[in-house]
Amino acid sequence: MLRILLCVFAVALAIRLIAPTVIDRQMNLVQPHEPYRVSAQARQLHQQLTITDWHADSLLWNRDFMRLQQAGHLDWPRA
Repeated sequence: MLRILLCVFAVALAIRLIAPTVIDRQMNLVQPHEPYRVSAQARQLHQQLTITDWHADSLLWNRDFMRLQQAGHLDWPRA
């Protein structure tokens, strides 16, 4: 019984360590593109607002936040 529990634990640990990285790299691709055009009205509005993103998985799944990443939505160079 102990062997089974150890095997289940080892499989769960492996899934926890590997699956998030695989899923992240498949679902959060960074696509290069030209900068978006911003209208004068949008620029003016932006100057009046405080914009915040209260959700970012920047430090999850063994990412180096200080380097530009090929997966994910936020890293220091793009912040």
